[in-house]
Amino acid sequence: MPQRSPRVRCWCGTTGDCPHQKKEQSTRDHSVKHLYDSAVWRKRFSPMMKRLNPICQRIEWDSVTGQRGQCRRPSQVVHHLKDPKDAPALSFEAGNVVCLCVNHHPGGQQGTAWVESVDYVPTNTPKHSIPRG
Repeated sequence: MPQRSPRVRCWCGTTGDCPHQKKEQSTRDHSVKHLYDSAVWRKRFSPMMKRLNPICQRIEWDSVTGQRGQCRRPSQVVHHLKDPKDAPALSFEAGNVVCLCVNHHPGGQQGTAWVESVDYVPTNTPKHSIPRG
């Protein structure tokens, strides 16, 4: 039997499914969906970052060598370190993203508290500014 999500109390006092929470979540989800659906993201920023960082940047434990090292799978996803919902100004900042394989992408998590050179290798950034128009 599927488990029910824990009941959350809204600022209005409602416990459970509150229309206020649904509206706020829907608005936040729409703004991020708009970002990922934009031509700048799909045709410029994301492909450019994957070209600059073709191998997954996540540092993982290698059971063969017994040491930590960079994942060897191809990068497929551009992941924001600071969630675009919380820091929209950083959405197109190369230093705020890491390129990951699908196995290492923490999909659905809001931002990531990863540390460079501990959790992921440094991101290769472009030598020029990224045009947004």
